[in-house]
Amino acid sequence: PLPSGQALDTLPRSFFAELLFRSDGKYGAYGGVDDFAIAESGVALLSSPSGGEQPYRRLSLRFDVLTYNQNTVRRRALVSATA
Repeated sequence: PLPSGQALDTLPRSFFAELLFRSDGKYGAYGGVDDFAIAESGVALLSSPSGGEQPYRRLSLRFDVLTYNQNTVRRRALVSATA
């Protein structure tokens, strides 16, 4: 859930980075993600077949993760979030 009183378009980029890279998440499981960059961030309105619109926050990321065998691997991701 979103923090109280916040909307997708007002959340800082750091909110998404903290959720994605925390130690109990997929990418932080073998150690914290220290090197990451959010290249793009924006809100897109997508139409449903019934005619309604739903806002989606989209982010383009680049980050380095530590794998189970202690190698660092560069990853890229496109994240789409909705409330």
